[in-house]
Parts: sequence; C-alpha cells; structure tokens
Amino acid sequence: QQGTEVHYWMVPLIYGDTVDVDQIKTHILGNGDDSWKWLYKTVNQYAYQIRRYLASFCQFWVEHDPIPVACEYPIYHEDLPFGGRLDLIVSMKKAKNSKKRSNILLDLKTGNSYASHILQNSAYKVGWELLNPEIPIDYIGGLYVSNTYRDEPKYTLKYQDFDYEGFLHAAKLWHRENSNTKGVLKPSVKKAPPTEFNLYNKKETE
Repeated sequence: QQGTEVHYWMVPLIYGDTVDVDQIKTHILGNGDDSWKWLYKTVNQYAYQIRRYLASFCQFWVEHDPIPVACEYPIYHEDLPFGGRLDLIVSMKKAKNSKKRSNILLDLKTGNSYASHILQNSAYKVGWELLNPEIPIDYIGGLYVSNTYRDEPKYTLKYQDFDYEGFLHAAKLWHRENSNTKGVLKPSVKKAPPTEFNLYNKKETE
C-alpha cells in the first residue's frame, strides 16, 4: 500500500502540482484500504512515512534535473505476450559529466531490489519501442526511494542490463504454471465465503 500511495502522488508532482500533507491524509482515509493500520496507530504516522518517500523522490529530481517523457504509460499490443503500465521515462544525463541527455526508463520502487525488476523493465522497453519507435530507450533502471534516511533524503538509482530473453523465459514458465489443462490462461477467482453464519437458524417448513 505504501508503494501505491507513493506512485499515486508521483504523478501530480511530475505534472508540476504541489502536494501537501492534508491531501496525503485525505487520500489515505478515503481510498478504502485500511491495511496501513496494522503498522501505524494514526494516519499522521502513516502520512509521515509517505512524505519521507516523496522527499526521497524529489531529491532524485533535484539532483538529476530530468525532463519527463512519459508517466504511468500503458503498454499493450497484440504482438506482446504481456500488458502493463510503466512508471516513468525521463530524458536526463546518465552521469553528471555527460554532454547529452538519454532516454531512461525508470521503475519506481519503495522496497528492495530484485532480479525480477530487470525483467519487468526489459519488457516495458520492448513494449514502449514497439508503440513509440521514434523515441527509443537508451537505458533502463530502478529508482529505489527510501524512508529510512537520517538527515537529507536519499535514494538509489540502479541501472539494469537489458534482458528481454530472460523475461520471455519467465513469462513462458508463468503461463505454463497458471494455465488450465487445455492451455488456456484464465484469471483465478476464488469463490467468496458467505457474509453471514449461523449454526442453528434453520428455515421453517410449512
């Protein structure tokens, strides 16, 4: 849920809007997900952590001066074995001493780095370039924002090696494990349990 909240506020920030603590708390209380209450006693405590993540994201923006190319962009094409929504593509200098800007696809994360993130970004790169061949992606990477810093906000920007072949192998395995006996992939929706229970209230018969 923290990741969802941070992604939600990333969008208006990129579009140039100001986000304040009252907006954050109002959204937390109004989105219908109360799972944050398992970790935080008050909405102020939870909103405080979201603010730290957003400060981390803003610190990246200040230090790298990126120009937004796409944000929360849907990837879907009949030739692709997947669908999804990439987080962010920016035009920025990969290194401070670089003379030119590069198009960099970034996936925003509030947790740790995993190998699956590389496969996800590799797939999004292929999807983006299929839909937008005039704007090729030069690099892919993970932007890991943090809420654990002491003083100044910190983040980790991790560039990744493109591996679409690895994604295809993983996707093939996933489809095999989640398809039915006829090879058809269908969403697995479990039957909902009853909403009312009673052991002794039997229907009266006439």
